[in-house]
Amino acid sequence: MSAPDQSRPRSLSQWRPRPGDLVLAGGTLAALFASLVPILRVISLGWWMIVALGIAALILATGVFARGMRLPAVGVAVAEVVVWIAVVTGFFFAPTAILLVIPTRATVDAASTAISSALEQIQYGSAPLSPNLGLSIVMAALTGLLAIVFDHVVVTARMPLLAAVGFIALSLAPAIAVPADFDPAAFVFLAICILFLIRTDTQLRREQAGTVPGPVARSWAQTAPPKRSGPSWAAPRAPSAPPTRSSTTAMAAGIGAIGLVVALVLTPLLPSPGVHAGFGSAAVTIDASLRLGDDLRRPVDTEVLTVRTSGAAAPYLRVATLSDFSGTDWQPDAGPVWPVERTSSFEKVQVDKGIALMKTTTTVNILNLSTRWLPVPYPAVGVADLGADWSVMRDNRTIVGSVNTSDGQAYEVTTQVPNPTSEQIRASSATSVDGAAADEPTTSTLPEPVPALIGQLAREVTAGAATDYDALLDLQDWFRGPDFTYSLTAPRTGGFDTSGLASIDAFLQKKEGYCIHFASAFAVMARILGMHSRIVVGYLPGMASAAVGADPGLYTVMSSQLHAWPEVYFQGIGWVPFEPTKGLGTPTAFNAAIANGPGAVNRPTPTSPSQSATPKQNLGGNKLDETNANRGSAAAAATVNPAPWIGAAVGLLIAAMVPGLIGLLRRRRLLAAAHEENAAAAWTYLQEAAIDIGMSVPASESPRAFAARLGALGFVHPDQLAVLLNGIERASYGRGGLRGQWQGEAMADAAASVRTSLLSSLSPSARWRALVVPRSLFVRPGSVYAGGAVA
Repeated sequence: MSAPDQSRPRSLSQWRPRPGDLVLAGGTLAALFASLVPILRVISLGWWMIVALGIAALILATGVFARGMRLPAVGVAVAEVVVWIAVVTGFFFAPTAILLVIPTRATVDAASTAISSALEQIQYGSAPLSPNLGLSIVMAALTGLLAIVFDHVVVTARMPLLAAVGFIALSLAPAIAVPADFDPAAFVFLAICILFLIRTDTQLRREQAGTVPGPVARSWAQTAPPKRSGPSWAAPRAPSAPPTRSSTTAMAAGIGAIGLVVALVLTPLLPSPGVHAGFGSAAVTIDASLRLGDDLRRPVDTEVLTVRTSGAAAPYLRVATLSDFSGTDWQPDAGPVWPVERTSSFEKVQVDKGIALMKTTTTVNILNLSTRWLPVPYPAVGVADLGADWSVMRDNRTIVGSVNTSDGQAYEVTTQVPNPTSEQIRASSATSVDGAAADEPTTSTLPEPVPALIGQLAREVTAGAATDYDALLDLQDWFRGPDFTYSLTAPRTGGFDTSGLASIDAFLQKKEGYCIHFASAFAVMARILGMHSRIVVGYLPGMASAAVGADPGLYTVMSSQLHAWPEVYFQGIGWVPFEPTKGLGTPTAFNAAIANGPGAVNRPTPTSPSQSATPKQNLGGNKLDETNANRGSAAAAATVNPAPWIGAAVGLLIAAMVPGLIGLLRRRRLLAAAHEENAAAAWTYLQEAAIDIGMSVPASESPRAFAARLGALGFVHPDQLAVLLNGIERASYGRGGLRGQWQGEAMADAAASVRTSLLSSLSPSARWRALVVPRSLFVRPGSVYAGGAVA
């Protein structure tokens, strides 16, 4: 079949796949799946993954079919988009579509609703998300779009190395959102898929180059001399150089070795994404999923906000409540939100008659905190000075935003704190309640099975309690007693930095841990005793400002005061906080009416860890219990551990060197093949040199026209171009095939010399870019990215 016939669309009876398309499409699907595996740490595995991969497979199969019909690249992309729309519509929105697959206005509205639902879950949920219908639809549809993009890059453009960058970026995105330990199995799987694509593409090019004998080449090209310059008389571009099997394997092994070094050695040294580098300060983030270990072990203590309150003491500040306990972790509460308003954002606090309410006003000024949860005192009844980006969750009286825009916010919160006497709270029940707690069954449920030790200790410690309140005081006193030790480091292995049942069981045996272990153990034990409980993530009360002349009501909150504590719901009073963490905060204790009368301040109090009777706790170089006198000097003297930054710098340096090293290996391989009289290798070396300096190398341009264009530049020696042109024309049209008629040394020397001349024409900065990041690694000669017109 002649060249024009090959480029025309075929009938269905003439269809046959292009060589290698099926293999490349299969490799693309495997690499896409491998790059999606890390996202399971953000979104739980479910049916959405099966549907997503099914849509991706169907789209890739459509691409193989369309290319087998000899459709142009644009036609292939259009066919895949049409299939994507039809499949997504038919699978998710068939009732709203015409003939089940043709979308209508109702389909667009339903898709918009699904996207809104997905965004809401992403915004207010915490990893790992249990995907709702909207999130499942969005993930499946996005996977289909990714399949279209990667199919175009890998199969149409034949640039698997560029696709590898996309696959790696896709796999790294979940690690940025939810930091986790390195997963070597997922990395090896993705590396194998990427190396398979690169190896397959290289092998296909070698086979295609090796099957171009002289007689066949004559049928591809016009041998008559051109009547005029330009691409209109074009002959086919020279066949690609066949890489040797050993060199290709060595290059693949080199890429894999560099990747392993970066992943296994340098990645653990990189700084946590929770702290962003700055000049003298840090913007701190909050992980509301109760994974606070890394946050608390930060090497530098940072001032995150200041608080000014009308009350007698600085309040605890909450950012999120966690009620749903799966047995392995606690999930932040999600629910309906309302726009922020000055006076009616929250409902009024409802308490039984006779329970005193203490009204206070607190102003919060955020300095170095980037989060979508605003720290607020509890229970808030009003908030002022916030913009439209913020909404309130009335169920737990917290404030959430659409983006991480908390840094620099200043706002005023009004609270009404229930202040029962000890007699009133003892008369209240935490085991048989109605109202807010009863409406939330997740506040009392426990997964099965619960380790026997947890229930046994809960009942033993509270055996002598006469009331629910007394039982909780017994638990609080036990945790804060001499049997337990506050520790951020013991033990650090075996999932210790989690709040699940297994960690609680280990904590109760070891009796060493930090706030998440104390809070989680307390909340679970309360549920075992039949009470409604939850966990709060927020900040301990701040320290009075040490600034000279500061307002006595101004308090400073540091990043090391990030904290978690439990709450238990009491009938007629509401959610009551407790403080079981040894050495931190102030334990809950309500006063008797006779001693202080109603309205006495019971919890929290302004005492700091340094003012309590418990020993100071050393938190990896930062003391939570610093006094006002030495806090400023300690913060000024804090030093930054240089190891993470050195590791990051070395990692970036290696990453920057990788493209240049790969380009160097490829050029050495081409020159080695040219020395062995492979004219195609020498010509490909020349084409890639031109691409590296920014020249176009279209498929429609013959070798003679390309050589004429290079010669017209004026800085390439014509004799060297003549050697290369003579070699490729003999290889294409002579009987010797790819071999250069015993001109191997001359062709290799000429190719290297021409490349040197081309690079010398560039400015120093452009020459450096061409060497460090060779454009030819991503743009193949004659590909759609190599230029459709002659420059």
